[in-house]
Amino acid sequence: MSGQDWTFKGAHWWEFDFHCHSPASLYPDYGRGDASLKSLPPREWLLACMKKQIDCIAVTDHNSGEWIDMLKAEYQSMKTESLPEFRELYLFPGVEISVQGGIHLLALFDPAKTRDDIFALLSKSELGFTKSQLGSPDFVTKGSFLDIVACIENEGGVAIPAHVDRPSGLCNELTDGPTLRTILGNTHIYAAEVVDSSYSFPGLCRDCKPSWTRVVGSDAHTPDEIGRRFTWIKMGVPSIEGLKLALLDNDLSVKRCDSMPEGSDPNAHADFVIRSIEISKSRYCGNGQPEILQFNPWLNCLIGGRGSGKSTIVEFLRLAFRRDKEIKELFSKSDFGENEQSELVKNLDDFYREPKGRMDKGVLEPATKITVDCRLHGEEFRLIWQQMPDGSISPIQKWDGAHYAKSSGEDIAGRFPVRIYSQKQMYEMAQNPKALLRIIDEDPQVDYREWKNRHDQIAAQFRSLRAKERELMVQIAEEENIKGNLEDIRSKLALFERGENAALLKEYQIRRSQIKEVEAYQASLQENYQALANIELGTITPDFSLFGDSAEDEEIKKLIVRYTETLTSLNTRLSAIRDECRKAASQFSKDIETSLWKKKTQKILQEYQALIEELRKNGVENPDAYGLYVQKKQNLEARLLAVKGLKQQIEELEQQAQEQLTRLDAYRKELSQSRRSFLVKVLEGNKVVRMCLRERGDADSLEEDFRRIIGKEDETFKSDILVTEEGNESGILSALYKNYSDENLLKVKKTIRDLRKDGTHTSFGGKFINYVKDKVTPEMMDELDLWIPEDSVDVEYCRDQEKKEWTPISQGSAGQKTAAVLAFVLSHGSSPIILDQPEDDLDNHLINDLVVEQIREKKPQRQIIIVTHNPNIVVNGDAELVHVMNFAGGQIRVKISGSLQEKEIRREICQVMEGGAKAFEQRYRRIYIEGEHV
Repeated sequence: MSGQDWTFKGAHWWEFDFHCHSPASLYPDYGRGDASLKSLPPREWLLACMKKQIDCIAVTDHNSGEWIDMLKAEYQSMKTESLPEFRELYLFPGVEISVQGGIHLLALFDPAKTRDDIFALLSKSELGFTKSQLGSPDFVTKGSFLDIVACIENEGGVAIPAHVDRPSGLCNELTDGPTLRTILGNTHIYAAEVVDSSYSFPGLCRDCKPSWTRVVGSDAHTPDEIGRRFTWIKMGVPSIEGLKLALLDNDLSVKRCDSMPEGSDPNAHADFVIRSIEISKSRYCGNGQPEILQFNPWLNCLIGGRGSGKSTIVEFLRLAFRRDKEIKELFSKSDFGENEQSELVKNLDDFYREPKGRMDKGVLEPATKITVDCRLHGEEFRLIWQQMPDGSISPIQKWDGAHYAKSSGEDIAGRFPVRIYSQKQMYEMAQNPKALLRIIDEDPQVDYREWKNRHDQIAAQFRSLRAKERELMVQIAEEENIKGNLEDIRSKLALFERGENAALLKEYQIRRSQIKEVEAYQASLQENYQALANIELGTITPDFSLFGDSAEDEEIKKLIVRYTETLTSLNTRLSAIRDECRKAASQFSKDIETSLWKKKTQKILQEYQALIEELRKNGVENPDAYGLYVQKKQNLEARLLAVKGLKQQIEELEQQAQEQLTRLDAYRKELSQSRRSFLVKVLEGNKVVRMCLRERGDADSLEEDFRRIIGKEDETFKSDILVTEEGNESGILSALYKNYSDENLLKVKKTIRDLRKDGTHTSFGGKFINYVKDKVTPEMMDELDLWIPEDSVDVEYCRDQEKKEWTPISQGSAGQKTAAVLAFVLSHGSSPIILDQPEDDLDNHLINDLVVEQIREKKPQRQIIIVTHNPNIVVNGDAELVHVMNFAGGQIRVKISGSLQEKEIRREICQVMEGGAKAFEQRYRRIYIEGEHV
């Protein structure tokens, strides 16, 4: 990312070509023998710079500044025209001076300088150039090398020996040892142009150990050569002052293009950064006019006197990112004791209160609104917090290229995971390592939130299986009743089906069926007789007087007479059939009564009646219910078979439930391993703090967890549950408390299960036993089966780094405890971290060796915002953006903002922060503020 593509406030890296010629350098030197380039227009020269993505360029013609003003004028014209090829470019007026001995020296000046300023320098007596000599490298100065360096500095410029490792370079041309040593020891030279990055100074130079910063430029003599070599310089708005500081800063602010991996970008920053915060209509900030603070993606420092509102900005950020509940979650009452609550929580509650009167605490008003702009995954977002939420305003908005529009989701804390810590918060975290565990869990490497979702799914499956199991247990509870009823039915059926009785009953059933069939047949015979008895064939008697004596009439009368006689004959025959049918029915009944079948049937019926009397005597009240008993037997056997199937289902459900517990146990171990791996990775090589994860070792939470599970969260049954007096531990949890093991945990669960089952145990009081037996529900037992004690974190700090003496954090001072936690929170993560006065309780040794060192190391990977009173954090931490806060007229305001390269910012640091001037001296060796050395 080029410096011109930068959209953040504060210092960043700029591509700087330190050595570039224009046609003002006389031909054939410029153009490399191509005469046409001598007439190159200024616009083409500028476009060549822009094409190469150069941000800052030093125009350093041989002994001339002729083209400076022409380039400036053309640049302004191009900017006004809004050409598509145009991009911002900072022109640093300069000159490549040929010094006595043919040594080349670069002089660079502020972009505000002009051609006349370069001519004024060249005209000085020490240089002595005449107008005819301008532009030619063949003329040299009258004064010595150091004389010219002094002149350049006196004019506000920067002197840089040019291509020291090449012809006309200082180390290549100067062979006089004492003179070279004198030059190398000069404190007015900050940097040297070294073309070859692998170049080593001559032996006598190495002995002097020059502290010059190595830079490189293109030394371009044609447009194509511009930007072929350049140096990254970190500063705010490019200026000669910013350049001087960067060169004094050496590696912290200077990177040669050939010292970096190909394709790397020093302006790269974390994927998630905060751009700005705007506060409006709060009690002490933004009341009247919104207060806006912009942020740099690296190190931002908020400074100011006591009561200037620095910490207030942090709390507004906490609100905007929905982290206001974080303190309460990290420091619950249970973490501090029954009647104790964290002072942090109390202070936070006071801060977020809406005051009802002038003397009330609180900073919020009904119309208070906080707006935070940030960048995440390459996209721009706006987060909005309101004391009185307006339903029409989405709390998360996304830039769509034209405006901010509603974005899906409302989980700001989860989606935009900033980290916010105050010194008090870190101290209390050291007092309560469980808070550290919660922070560990928030890291993407551990991803506790996702782990918890999957864990809860497994636990829900387990609970569901156990609930189904209990439901089926209710259904099989009648198994013994079914078996008893079946036994009774079988006994009764045995009386029916015993030996000869079985044959008799079978024969009886057959005879009963035969009787029914015979009686039905006998009835049918009677029915046939009755049917015939009711039949009489008859015809009408025709009136023969109607017929005459004609042949045809005589014919029809004869036919009628003949068929009448036929019917009469049929009636006679029908009467005989009727009589025969009656006789047949009567004879059938007589024959039945005398038949062998009748005798055998009567015998069987008599035997059956005798059996019935015997059954009655044996309790069978309804001897005719044999069939009913058979049906009942079949139903009971079917129910018993179903119970067997249910028992098989219960076994399968129990197996599945145990599989879920095994799965949960393995999954829980995965979490512990993720936590352990995270700590190893994050704290590898940390000289201040080390942490060890004890899997399932949180003994302090055992009693609380156990009581919650069994529904007894008071102090009753203390002696039965856990007494922690050293050497006299007792209670069901005592073995687990002294030494966690899976075996000890299983013993606790089995003991409770046994108490619920038989309610006897010599190790516990009767009231506890009765409570477990009567009040601990199956659902509670499910939770007990699911219970796995939490991990714990053992924290140690290094009391003596030389001796490598590690001591438990509980034995450390307030500063040591804070330092250990600070080292941890700075060590991991890539999301923005906001620290409120982390240096409190820390001595300068810890601040420099811990805070400053880690800030420098971590800020390229994560944005850091720090409220501080310590100048070492600001200056030696190399803050890219400083906000000077002030409280005036009842309102918190930003007095001034800028980078360390800005004089006003440095002055404020020195005035507001004790030790500010000393911090600058240590970092820069020397620095000017209002003409004074600091």
